[in-house]
This record gives sequence, C-alpha cells and structure tokens, in this order.
Amino acid sequence: MKNILIRFLLFIRKSASAPGMTFHPRRQCLFFLCCIMLFLAGCAPGSLLIRDADLADMNQRLSDQAALTAQIIELQKTNQEILARLAEKAEEDKGCEPMIPSLEKILESQAVNQTLLEEISKKVTALEARKIPYTSPPATAPPRTLEATGSQKIIVGAVEKVRISPPGLIFTALMDTGAEVSSIDARNIQRFERDGQRWVSFDLLHPETGEMIPIEQKIERKTRILQSISDEFDRRLVVELSFAFGDITQVAEFTLTDRSHLSYPVLIGRNILKDVMVVDVSRSNGTPVKSKKPTEKKAKK
Repeated sequence: MKNILIRFLLFIRKSASAPGMTFHPRRQCLFFLCCIMLFLAGCAPGSLLIRDADLADMNQRLSDQAALTAQIIELQKTNQEILARLAEKAEEDKGCEPMIPSLEKILESQAVNQTLLEEISKKVTALEARKIPYTSPPATAPPRTLEATGSQKIIVGAVEKVRISPPGLIFTALMDTGAEVSSIDARNIQRFERDGQRWVSFDLLHPETGEMIPIEQKIERKTRILQSISDEFDRRLVVELSFAFGDITQVAEFTLTDRSHLSYPVLIGRNILKDVMVVDVSRSNGTPVKSKKPTEKKAKK
C-alpha cells in the first residue's frame, strides 16, 4: 500500500513539474490527501508490530549492555585508583614533577567518564526494568477429539451394524439425528388383544436369507410421524425392542413401518442417540457388534 501511494505521489509531482503543466487546485488537494494516507499508513498498528524473536533479542541486548556498562565502570574505578597512586608518587619524586599536570588532566577526564558511565548505567537499568518480559509461546495443544474429551459418549458412523432383539439378528441401521423416534422395517402389521392388552404381530425381513420372521410384541403407544415427502402425518404403532451396539445395549422404542422403499431397514433416532452417542457422518461401520449380550438398560423416552 505504501509503495503504491509513493509511486502515485511521484507521478503527480512529475506531472506538475513538466513543462507547460500547472498544479491544478484539485490535483493539489489529491496530492495532500495521498500524503495524509501515506502518513496514516505509516502510523498503522501493523507497521509497528515487533516479532517475538526481535523482542527477545532486544531484551537480551539490554541485559548485555547493562552488564558491559557495569564492567566498564569497574575498570574506570581501577584506572582512576592507579592514576591517583601515580600522581602521589610523582609528587614524592621531584624528577617526575613535569608529569603531574598530565596526570591531573587524565584524572579529570577519568572523573568525567566515570560520571557519564554512571548516568548511562542508570538509564540502562531503568530500561531493563521497563523491558517487556518475553515468554516463549506455549506449545500448541493437540486438537481435541471426541475420544479425548473424557466423555462417556461413543462415536458412531452414519451407518452402523446393530443387533435387534427379537429376533436377535444384526441389521444395517442409519443413524439419524433428525428423527425423534427410532424405526424398523415391519411387514404384515396386525393388531390383536392378549390378556386384555393390545399387542401387534409383524414380520421382519431376515437381513441375509430374506425370509420373513414373525414377531409379536406388546403395543406401548401410538405416535404420529410427519412424512418428509408430504405434509401428512403417518400414524404408527410403537413397540419396545432390545438394541445392541458395541458395549451399549438398551431397550428402546421403535415405530413399525414399511421401509421396503428405503435403503436401510433400521433407523436409529434421538431416543437412542441422545446422551449416549455422537454421530460422525464421515465414518461408517466403525464399531463391531458383540456376540455376547451385555446387561440391558431401558432407553430414556
């Protein structure tokens, strides 16, 4: 920026000094405006920044200067004492009387130098006391990851293998933080009563053989789900199934619906994810499903 302003000022100055050219008032105002901008650019904070390395070097030089000044003062005192002794001996020895005036001048010069050095020492000491302490920049901390936060939450990918019981089989599930309740692909849904309670029978598609597996579960409640492809609500039955993933096993609510048109038979919603898992969409199938069943606990509704 400074270089551009300086070149522009030189151009205006050259144009004004050319034969037959006059310094028009408007051009003169522009010239002064550029001068002000150049002045402000020179006073900008960015131009006064000092690197940490330079600051440390300045502080070190102040310390070295203070130490060197102290050494010079001590040498001056020693020289002054030696010259004073020489002057005394010259006064005692009459043959050395011509040297006395020269020695006195040297002593006067030494006294002046001593005073100056003491003043310099005071100023250097004052500067050293006011110097900005330099501390080396702290080591850059390693980036924090969810594994390193100490949280009890586990990281899951966008798609994971989960065990659903019943029937105790492993399904491919989509982790969806936008869904409130988890869902499973259920076919041939039929409601019935058993011992005065509402039950439902439905079929689950075996993930490997494609066979229909009949399941009967107690109906926990009904819910309304807003469809993403329309503005209509879909009324669904809700049952409780056991969900196993890694070291976590929960009894959670699942809605029953036909997901044959979707890519994944199981959808894991916030009723399972919250307080337990964090979804990393860049990962998939990162946590193996254990064959043994840990102690089950009921998911928060």
